[in-house]
Amino acid sequence: MTVRLRAGFAAAAMAAVLAAASSASAKIVLNVGAAGVKLGQSAAAVHARLGRPDRVDRASGGGRYEAYSGGLAVRIYHGRVTAIAVSARGENVNGVGVGSSVALLRSRVHGLSCRAISLRMGSIRVDRDCLTLAPDGSASTDFLVANGRIRAIVILDRPADHRAGAGRG
Repeated sequence: MTVRLRAGFAAAAMAAVLAAASSASAKIVLNVGAAGVKLGQSAAAVHARLGRPDRVDRASGGGRYEAYSGGLAVRIYHGRVTAIAVSARGENVNGVGVGSSVALLRSRVHGLSCRAISLRMGSIRVDRDCLTLAPDGSASTDFLVANGRIRAIVILDRPADHRAGAGRG
């Protein structure tokens, strides 16, 4: 339960950084990355691929959030990518992206676990979190939903000490 809450807050924090970002495309790979950025990648590799971020904010617990134009944000901790968030329409995974319905998400992304939540993402109230875990539990992809539509997609690294009990019954 604590792991899911922690991941939910991380996802909401990432999405909040994206609130002012503009639209662009970002290819999403479940539990791996988006826009050519992968979990575990170095900050230098991210900067080489995306250039300078438009905005940098300190992350609670250390590290920083870097927001890029096109609705993409990256969390860097100890020089490595630990989370990637997409909040703009564009590329998708299995035909599902920001703006897609929960029904489409459930039909195209297998192994989902969804639960009701109550989080604020800028002016949007997120009411559902649907996620899929990597087979080894090392990463997740969270689909943050408001009013039946995906508002943000967040790919999160899940440290080994947070993996036990990570699923939702």
